[in-house]
Amino acid sequence: MTRTPRPGARCPVCGLDQGFDPWGSDGLTPSFAICSCCFIEFGYEDASNAGVMTARAAWIEAGCPWRGSVSERPAAWDPQVQLIDSLKLP
Repeated sequence: MTRTPRPGARCPVCGLDQGFDPWGSDGLTPSFAICSCCFIEFGYEDASNAGVMTARAAWIEAGCPWRGSVSERPAAWDPQVQLIDSLKLP
């Protein structure tokens, strides 16, 4: 299993700002939390670069939906902007 460390607060699949680092400050220690937008589990679906790409492709193919509670969705949420942000991740 190969994974490129991605320190930062954004989901590596959909780009949603989590408000915390899903992979810890070292970029290597997963939180196993669930992304409110794409519903991936940090440390499971995104444990490899291939997993990130597979999960991202599935999210895009589904139309970039918000899969969590509507109350957790940011105001003026725009999945296209969020997707562009996710593609900026290292």
